[in-house]
Amino acid sequence: MVLGHEIVGHVHAPGPESDGPAVGTPGAVQPAPCDRCPGCVAGRRNICAHARYLARAAHTPHVQSSCAQIVTVPASQIRPLSPQLALTSEVLGEPLPVALHAVHRTGDVRGKRVLVTGAGPIGCLVTAVLHTRGRGGDRRQPPTRPAPAHRRRLRGHRHRTGGRDLAHDRPVAPKVLLDLTGA
Repeated sequence: MVLGHEIVGHVHAPGPESDGPAVGTPGAVQPAPCDRCPGCVAGRRNICAHARYLARAAHTPHVQSSCAQIVTVPASQIRPLSPQLALTSEVLGEPLPVALHAVHRTGDVRGKRVLVTGAGPIGCLVTAVLHTRGRGGDRRQPPTRPAPAHRRRLRGHRHRTGGRDLAHDRPVAPKVLLDLTGA
């Protein structure tokens, strides 16, 4: 997965007069809270109404993506991580709970047709969670037919375009829709 605002890495170099983690410390970068909204004032910066995330265009000026070898962030946004855990697992610390919560809120989906729109980190993780719970998520695809070999690799995931089941060329009507496009 190529992630934009879920970022982990190692401290490369502290800024001048920084009191942040030492060079080489593994860490996750948290959103930048505003420190002015009711949540921040109450000490609950995790529910900041105006938090700024990397790779989000919700505020002006826009915040650039973290898809770079080196990213500069304030030391206050770095949360040290355990050096015993792989960063490739740690990066899922934010999107995986979101995916688990989304699937939990849908209720029992066994035997139901489920359509997941959005193929970003959360959409892909929701599809994976649905698959582990016995329900293959249906994923949106571009309007082209997948090659037969590609269809065999899907293992229960049907690809749909324009409301049609491409594996069987018939109309479909999902019972559960999870819109994870971020729109």
